[in-house]
Amino acid sequence: MITEVQALLLAVLREQGKAHGHAMAKELEEMRGKPMGIGTLYKALHALERRGLVRGQWEDQPEAEYGRPRRRFYRITGVGERALKEYAAHIDSTRQLLRPRTGGALP
Repeated sequence: MITEVQALLLAVLREQGKAHGHAMAKELEEMRGKPMGIGTLYKALHALERRGLVRGQWEDQPEAEYGRPRRRFYRITGVGERALKEYAAHIDSTRQLLRPRTGGALP
């Protein structure tokens, strides 16, 4: 099972196609309404990559842009898509369990 942070990262990648860490951090801040620690973000990304849920690739940096750090772009994999669907199904089933029951008190 993936974590909430990992699910959010996968959702961003599914929507954007590919993104680097800084861009994902900005998108997540918009989604959540609060910033995410950069250490938390990269720890989650590295865990996703180790499990094959995302694939990272260093950019080919144009000579004109030398001097700035190279960026690593990530893409969601098919395994990542499945993990995100499983996470969403888990959340839906949990939400069902948390709904108030109708029909009165238990005997």
